[in-house]
Amino acid sequence: MSDILSTSLSGMIAFQRALDLTGHNIANANTPGYSRQVAEFSARGGVGSGNGFIGSGTEITTVKRLYDAFLGDQLQVATSAHSRFDILDSLAARIDTLLADPQTGLNGSLQSFFNALQDVNNDPASIPAREALLGEAEGLASRFQAMDQRLQDLGNEVSQRISQSVQDINGLSSAIADLNDRIVLAQGRTGQPPNDLLDQRDNLLRELSGQISVSTVTQADGTMNIYIGAGQALVNGKFANQLGVSGSEFDPTQLEVVFQDDSGSTSLDGLLNGGSLGGLLEFRSRMLDPTR
Repeated sequence: MSDILSTSLSGMIAFQRALDLTGHNIANANTPGYSRQVAEFSARGGVGSGNGFIGSGTEITTVKRLYDAFLGDQLQVATSAHSRFDILDSLAARIDTLLADPQTGLNGSLQSFFNALQDVNNDPASIPAREALLGEAEGLASRFQAMDQRLQDLGNEVSQRISQSVQDINGLSSAIADLNDRIVLAQGRTGQPPNDLLDQRDNLLRELSGQISVSTVTQADGTMNIYIGAGQALVNGKFANQLGVSGSEFDPTQLEVVFQDDSGSTSLDGLLNGGSLGGLLEFRSRMLDPTR
């Protein structure tokens, strides 16, 4: 039977837990990726009597995150685009500096070579003019070789960064798959959303978006599937597939990204975009290779 003591006690217990939750929010005010949590109250079931049902106090039905899924998706897309443009800007600037710099570019050497050629044309019998032309030709050839070496070094750096990005993506996808498993277990035990685990997963997803453009689908059990390229499942529930690198069939020295699953390896050439990996691949195909 409901009484004033038990009703008051229910309110004290509920608000004590709400204060604990407030302390948790304050403690994590500077935690990256943390979403503020709020308690939702509801009236406890009434006790029937001859005069009707008399309420028996209050209780916390759930604790939820103040998280906007739409804004989260927009941040994910913006993070991927920013990483892509940042990579393109920094690497394109290095090519621009190489070509435009009077000390390392071709303009000065080409002009000197053609000036020497004109001098020989004006006086074909002049030995000094011929020697000057040979010297300018050797200098121009050396400049071409030096520039090609610089571009080759840049290409090697891009390949190393592609390999590192693939390793980072594999690590993040495995961590997200592990969190999917923990979220299902925690939610199955309590029937409530494990908010801190969800924050951790969203934080890892933003990091992954910085590496590559992804799309996500949240399942009824709380797991999140992640897709890349032409719909390849990078994360499927508690399982994570891996990316790898291999030499192109047309140029073994040029690395391409492949998707690895139980059926084997599938080339993702031309299918990946966004993020730092997409920026690296785009820079190589649209800027570095045409420049060389």
